[in-house]
Formats: sequence, structure tokens, C-alpha cells
Amino acid sequence: MDKDFLYDVLENVAQWGLPPSGHASHLDVGSSKYLDFFEKEILNKLLRQGGATVRIFEGVYGSGKTHLLDLLSEKGYRNNMVVAKTDLSQAIDMHDWRLVTRHILEHATILHEGQVITSIPDILEALGRNGGIVIGDSFNQRQPHPGFQKAMRMASSFFMGIPPF
Repeated sequence: MDKDFLYDVLENVAQWGLPPSGHASHLDVGSSKYLDFFEKEILNKLLRQGGATVRIFEGVYGSGKTHLLDLLSEKGYRNNMVVAKTDLSQAIDMHDWRLVTRHILEHATILHEGQVITSIPDILEALGRNGGIVIGDSFNQRQPHPGFQKAMRMASSFFMGIPPF
């Protein structure tokens, strides 16, 4: 690792309390076994097969929750997955799933050509420019899981004016 690069990462930590986005792994000690498990069992075996999961990380201030979530996000990006982050201290009504879905879709991100792209419309536009997807067909194709197909239809109604059902 380049000395100047490490200096910049540490300077960011000193100034803001966090490494720059995408660089948490450069400062990690002791999480590799969990991250390997997460990649193998959660990303590759569960999510790629159409499964779904929720993990809640709880801890006191400074215990490393944000660091761990940044490490998991980096794994997701490296595995070409969409990552959505939220802060539960924000006023999100967890009883209204349309609002929760809208929040997730608006905060979804991917790493594309070295840039973080945020929100489903911008993600679809970026992938469509490179021939990665055909937007109109994406919502109508059979998805690996009925819940995912429903979520894609909801996304289309939120962002593209396409009727959800």
C-alpha cells in the first residue's frame, strides 16, 4: 500500500472519524473470517439464489457498527450487488412498506466503472448506457424470486410511471 494513500486514509479518519468510502478494508483488523463467511454463505449461496435476509447490528457508540457495515458494503460492491444503506435514526415509518421501499430504492447504490451510482433511476440509466440491461424488459422478465419480481414492479411504478401490476 502506498504511503501517501495510507496517509490520506488516516487523515480522513482523523478529520471525519471514518475512512473514505470504499476504503474501510484498508484499516480492518480481525474481521476477515466473518467477511469470508458473509461472502460465501450470504452473498453467493443465499442472495444469488433469490433469497432474502436482514441483519441488525447493535452496539454502543464507537463499537464498530459503521465500520462493519462499510466492510459489508465493499463486499457487496465487489460482487456487483446493489447496496442500500439507511440510518434508523431518520424518521422512517417502518409500518408503511411503500415508504420503506421508496427509501431503499432512492438510497440504493452500485459501484459502476469506479463511481458510486445512487438511486434506481440513475443505476438503470448507467447500466443501460453500456448495454448492461434493457430497461423496459427488466421489469417483465421472470425474476429468481416472486418477492424480487414484485419489488421490481414497485420500483417501476415509483420511478418510471409504469403500472405496478
